[in-house]
Amino acid sequence: MSYNNLRQGSSKIGGRRPISTGRRWILKHSGFALPLENVPLAKEGYLPAGIPLVCNESDHTAVPLKVAQVKKVSGKVVSIELSGEFSQHPFLVGENIIKMGATLETSGTAAEIESVSTSEDGAYTELTLSSTITGLAVDDYVMLAKKDGSTYGKPNAILAFDLYKDEDAVAVFANAAIKLTDGEIYERRIPAMPELVKTALRENGCEFTFSQSL
Repeated sequence: MSYNNLRQGSSKIGGRRPISTGRRWILKHSGFALPLENVPLAKEGYLPAGIPLVCNESDHTAVPLKVAQVKKVSGKVVSIELSGEFSQHPFLVGENIIKMGATLETSGTAAEIESVSTSEDGAYTELTLSSTITGLAVDDYVMLAKKDGSTYGKPNAILAFDLYKDEDAVAVFANAAIKLTDGEIYERRIPAMPELVKTALRENGCEFTFSQSL
């Protein structure tokens, strides 16, 4: 993949798979630089289209609002949905996560992801953490956070295309979408999108309609 392609993201709507019934995306006006440590190397995966972004328009940076629903908890091992045909879990070793609170600004006690693997039965992705997360239970959500447990704020866009990083990348830029004017987003083909996140997007002027269709 060329550096120009890396800067612009994939030219195919949704990247590896369609994530919507429509093609008329309205984007924020400039590319937003994402932290290199939050984007997988292309040989290891990609940051999936449909993930919410917390964009700072003053300095043109953005952080992906990584979220996953908990399927099992066993001490420091938290199981989330396995990467599948249509989407993949977004978390990487070295990132910090907290239990999602009542708001997207609610801080928590952060735990660092020390390893990411597939469960023995092949059903889940297992995040092995540096410490347990108090009170975390099945059906809760975990989310990306800063090392001190504070959050990155409310999302104000979503990633319109899958995003890859090559080994020589010095920067990774995202196309941030705020509207889809002619269709619905396939919710089953994007990372977890709890109601709290959908509400935050709407409150920040993002107009998306979600569908359970495939």
